[in-house]
Amino acid sequence: MPSHIRDGGLDWHRNGKPVREEGYSTDLIAEESVQLVKNHDTKKPLFLYVPFNAVHGPYQNVPSQELRDSYKDLRGSETRRTYAGMVTTLDTAVGRIVTALEEKGIKDNTLFFFSSDNGGPNPRQITSNGELRAGKGTLYEGGVRVPAFVTWQGKIKPGTVSNELIHIVDLYPTLLKIAGAPVEQKLPLDGVDQRAAFLEQKPSARTEILHNAEKDRGAIRVGDWKLVLTNLDKSAKGQPVKQELFDISKDPNEKTDLSSSQPDKLKELLERYQTYAKQAVPALSKPQPKDYKAPKVWGEFD
Repeated sequence: MPSHIRDGGLDWHRNGKPVREEGYSTDLIAEESVQLVKNHDTKKPLFLYVPFNAVHGPYQNVPSQELRDSYKDLRGSETRRTYAGMVTTLDTAVGRIVTALEEKGIKDNTLFFFSSDNGGPNPRQITSNGELRAGKGTLYEGGVRVPAFVTWQGKIKPGTVSNELIHIVDLYPTLLKIAGAPVEQKLPLDGVDQRAAFLEQKPSARTEILHNAEKDRGAIRVGDWKLVLTNLDKSAKGQPVKQELFDISKDPNEKTDLSSSQPDKLKELLERYQTYAKQAVPALSKPQPKDYKAPKVWGEFD
């Protein structure tokens, strides 16, 4: 049975206090969510944020022997079979929450949004990002482009597929607008209202995404164009910064670098990136020393 230990310490809390609770975390999170729905006063609005840690590492086998056996013939490593069981457990957990909402009589008036937070890790023995370049931890499409869905009975046409540019920060103003809540605040919002894209299948209100602006690397997408920068920290030592420019509409797998053939577009995105980079706040945490080794309890993969 999983111990809920991470990096040598208990990583399981309720309201900021450590809780020693037996069970598989995906099942425990689902049960907590179901109970919140059952006890909810339907005269009041409900916002339920459910951040499952599945299917993140460490990859620990699901408790159901029957489920483990169902993937015994899956080709690949044992870790991949474990991962498959974790995905199925997550799917079941989401289904439990939906069923709870249905039994409460509020499913049809509930907007569901589901998304991953990053692409699958490499190597591909565990999962796959298809033909997208690289994976988790990178700024290429395999690391930053993720599947997501939004559904709302009677409001969104089932089976609709959208390839519009959406960023996770857009959820905040979008949900506030749908709920009729004010979005005004002292500081400007990073997100944009995507009600038209969600509910009417209209073009996205977003035109660009800053993927990251770090000391050594960064990336930005403006329209169909994407700029990826690496070796930024080495430029002060006279070493060249690697600049890659891609037309994502034609080359979603980022195979053809157009930085040499599109100098004007490169300059445009570089200037836009620098605008954001100058606003970046220095990180408070310090990087781990080169000889740092994660505790064994963290598992084989990140």
